[in-house]
Amino acid sequence: MFVEKYGEPTSISDDVVTTAMGAKYQNQSLTWFGDEVIITLSRYGGNVNEGLGSITTKQHISESAKEATEKQAKAVDKL
Repeated sequence: MFVEKYGEPTSISDDVVTTAMGAKYQNQSLTWFGDEVIITLSRYGGNVNEGLGSITTKQHISESAKEATEKQAKAVDKL
């Protein structure tokens, strides 16, 4: 459905997910980078029984990174 609407993913990553019991599963994440929005779909999410999808704006990611940097700087100042 996403490929038909948005074309081929901009990025495809494969990694191994290991459960608490030691079972290993091949996970695949597909990402589409648009002008304003980033869409990511992963075969597995919090566990191997469910997938994970996220849609976020580039502006939100930028603002979140800025907040994290500011928090780190404040923490360093307290040392």
